[in-house]
Amino acid sequence: PSPAAAGPPLALPPELFDSSPADGRDGLDRLGIEDRLAFAARAERSALREALQSLGLPCPPKAVAAYRRINDELWAAYRRGEITQPALARERFRLFLREVGGDARRAARLGETYLDSLSARGDRLPGCRPVLRRLRRSYRLGVVTNGIDRVQRSRLAVSGLAPLFDVVVTSQGCGFARRV
Repeated sequence: PSPAAAGPPLALPPELFDSSPADGRDGLDRLGIEDRLAFAARAERSALREALQSLGLPCPPKAVAAYRRINDELWAAYRRGEITQPALARERFRLFLREVGGDARRAARLGETYLDSLSARGDRLPGCRPVLRRLRRSYRLGVVTNGIDRVQRSRLAVSGLAPLFDVVVTSQGCGFARRV
């Protein structure tokens, strides 16, 4: 259907959208999933806390800050094509445990526990479901993400948002990183 057939215009705050094209040409508006529809930082903090507690390790604010910095740096390297997603998943907890004085040999277990915990989180921003339902009346909606496939699909399902999207494409699923 055309946007006019869907009723009065939907007033969406412009900060929800990233209209800066990755390659300078596409001009598409993108509604960001992480930190625009979902509380990504809160979900990551909770998942990290649960994963560390499962290993009997504390999770002070300093550790959360260290994880966020390491994780952000590795995801940036992934988007630039400098590291693979499996290497990112493996390295972030090895580097994190080394920095906070933990046993880096526990990184694989910590990483799996973290992903399991993060996959179970369905945090979403207030009002995102009505916005997506309204958009869905006029547009086909899809998700394109660099996130880990099982985590992204699970989080969309747990949040109740999965049925609102026609397609979910992850870099892991298609074999290509989404450049930002």
